[in-house]
Amino acid sequence: MIKKTADIAVYPDVYWTNWQEVVTRLKNYKSDFNNEVMSFLANQFEILIDNVVFSKNDGYTKNNRVIIVGEHFAEDVACKYHFYSCQPNRKFREASYIAFYHQKRIKYVFKIKSIHDVESLEEVQNILPNYYVLTDVDKEPHTFFELEDADVLPHIVEHKQFGPFVQRQRYTSIEKLRKAACTDDL
Repeated sequence: MIKKTADIAVYPDVYWTNWQEVVTRLKNYKSDFNNEVMSFLANQFEILIDNVVFSKNDGYTKNNRVIIVGEHFAEDVACKYHFYSCQPNRKFREASYIAFYHQKRIKYVFKIKSIHDVESLEEVQNILPNYYVLTDVDKEPHTFFELEDADVLPHIVEHKQFGPFVQRQRYTSIEKLRKAACTDDL
């Protein structure tokens, strides 16, 4: 909960919080809904908050928007097998490219061939590489990306600041990513 400032502390019966907390609590309640309509509405509310509250109008379009995802091993999998499967229940803005922030740098960008919102990765098992064994987590809703070959960026985009550049996902344009020398340029 956010601490009340002096000017709003005069309203003791009002619960003050932020949109991130609302979304987090709603995610926790989704499993209690046991109702397809309520679960759908909760997902749509999360998308609305993500697109309206958490993000400023970035001015990018689907054609030039890059999703930058913070992942430990996704880059290696994407390079070898041309796919990315995000954590369950993650939502993304429309984009034509995806890049992975790993080891304080971005090295590759991938053109997105297709995106599948699936209830379980079992639905796209024919696309998954042979090594991939489904687990219980994979039987939850996922966004699955089919990717083209990796495009090595002209410069490795390094993150020189303290702390991570991205924890969930961020967005930039393909033009900015190709010109960037460090994450401050994004």
